[in-house]
Amino acid sequence: MEIAGRDIATGHYRVRFVLDGVERRGEVPETLVAPGRPSHRAVYEWIAAHRAQIERAFARRARGETPRPPYDRLTLLED
Repeated sequence: MEIAGRDIATGHYRVRFVLDGVERRGEVPETLVAPGRPSHRAVYEWIAAHRAQIERAFARRARGETPRPPYDRLTLLED
């Protein structure tokens, strides 16, 4: 999983990852990491520490399922 920047308007961090051999994109809301506006470092460290859970949640989204909270707040982007 690679962090591809922050969307200032939405407060989400864009991520890229591979799912079933296909590169996909998603968004992780910074409020999932901490209330308010956490530092970039805090978000990057949190995403790295929770990578497996985030990827599982995106896989569920791709199958049309709803991930378990708090990962139900992730957004899978369509190309």
